[in-house]
Amino acid sequence: MTFSQSISYPKQINDSVVEITAEQLKKTNLIFVEHKSLKSENKELHFQIEKYKDLINNYNQQDSINSIKIRELTDYSKFANDQLTIKDKEIYKLNKLKNNYKIFTICGITISTVLGVLLICK
Repeated sequence: MTFSQSISYPKQINDSVVEITAEQLKKTNLIFVEHKSLKSENKELHFQIEKYKDLINNYNQQDSINSIKIRELTDYSKFANDQLTIKDKEIYKLNKLKNNYKIFTICGITISTVLGVLLICK
């Protein structure tokens, strides 16, 4: 059996001529292959972008939480420093009172001793 093809090259379609050489066909096929690979790469890049957006949102949430913690710890530190200053002043006053009591005790003993010696000497 034999078959023959009656289509002549270049083929004429509705007043236009389509002519593709082997080299042009090879380039066209390469373009389509590249387009297909770029489409799949584009999908992967979009997926990565979404994951990076999720990661950034997570970092922003962590940053907000850490900022709140820092603010709370700073406030607590100021409160603790104020309480420490108040306690230091109270301790200073108590020490001053103790020193005053010591001075009054020493002066009282001294005056009593002097008065006792004067009474004995008279």
